[in-house]
Amino acid sequence: AGGLASTDIDTSSELAAILTDETGTGRSVFSISPAFSGTPTFAALTATSTLTLSGTAANIALGSNYLSGDGDDEGIYVSSAGNVGIGTTTPNQILTVQGNINISALNSGLYITGTKYLHASTTSDSIAFGEGAGASFVTGSKNNTALGFNAANLVSSTAADNNVFVGRGAGTSNSGAFNNIIGDLAGNSNSGWDNQLIGTNAGYNNLAHYNVLMGLNAGYNNQGANNISIGEGAGYNASGASNQYIGKQTAYYSTSGTLNVAVGDEALFGPGSNYTGGSRNVALGYRAGYISTTGSANNILIGYQAADNLTTGNNNIIIGHDIDNITATADNKLNIGNLLFGTAIDGTGTTLSTGNIGIGTSTPNQRLSIFANAADSAIEF
Repeated sequence: AGGLASTDIDTSSELAAILTDETGTGRSVFSISPAFSGTPTFAALTATSTLTLSGTAANIALGSNYLSGDGDDEGIYVSSAGNVGIGTTTPNQILTVQGNINISALNSGLYITGTKYLHASTTSDSIAFGEGAGASFVTGSKNNTALGFNAANLVSSTAADNNVFVGRGAGTSNSGAFNNIIGDLAGNSNSGWDNQLIGTNAGYNNLAHYNVLMGLNAGYNNQGANNISIGEGAGYNASGASNQYIGKQTAYYSTSGTLNVAVGDEALFGPGSNYTGGSRNVALGYRAGYISTTGSANNILIGYQAADNLTTGNNNIIIGHDIDNITATADNKLNIGNLLFGTAIDGTGTTLSTGNIGIGTSTPNQRLSIFANAADSAIEF
């Protein structure tokens, strides 16, 4: 009547003897925290407080059963090899998930050896993959994709929307929108919009809009808008607008020139240091207009090393293989193949030029001057 004394039950067999309803609907309630040693087996165990396992071998053997929230065959499954399956009984890796994974906390993601590699946000509709990629994305910047080590690492401007960053450090400090920035350190400090910056260091310090800069160091310090620079170092320091530079180091040292077209390696290269580049020049060919410098404008230079002696000359037409301007600073000259020459090539629109044409002479003194050597025969018309 007074209950059992602590010495009345000394063995598990004695406990089993008094729990006559142990397999029925009855239950045994412990008012204190019991300790079990050995390997106890339960048909069912309900704990209304914390269940603590202690000791180096205090494991739970699930067998072929689940760790489930409601006791059904669902939840967490652990194979005999120690692989964990969620939603599957055949996990083939340390963790196998059959079904969707939802990461609901903003800026949380997937970590590898303690470093976050993948995170996404449905609030900003942005996704980043790679160590440090998009680490500073904020909810105000929308629709960005960052792929690569430190890609878009410092992007935090609320105006930095709709960008694609691919490559190590691509767009690290970007503050512009609608850019495609692809390549190692491409667009690293870009602040422009609607740019295509593709290649290692392409548009590294780009400050302007609507540019296409493609190639190693292409448009590295570009500050002008609507430029197309394609090739290693093409338009490296361009600050003028609406230029088309295609080729290795084309217009490399030119800065503020505008409306130029240069096609060919080192065409309009410059005098070896940055210069206020001329404008409205057309240079086609390897090193065409190679050392043109401040003040050279409105020239048409076509051919291998065409007018590679020209410095400040304006309004010249030089055509041919390795053909130079009459002098480095001459203006309004025509030279085709060192045979046909012209002076005062100054006409625009439908206005006729006022100069002269020479055949065999670079200094024609009449509207048409023909210089004949003694060995020449007659002139035929």
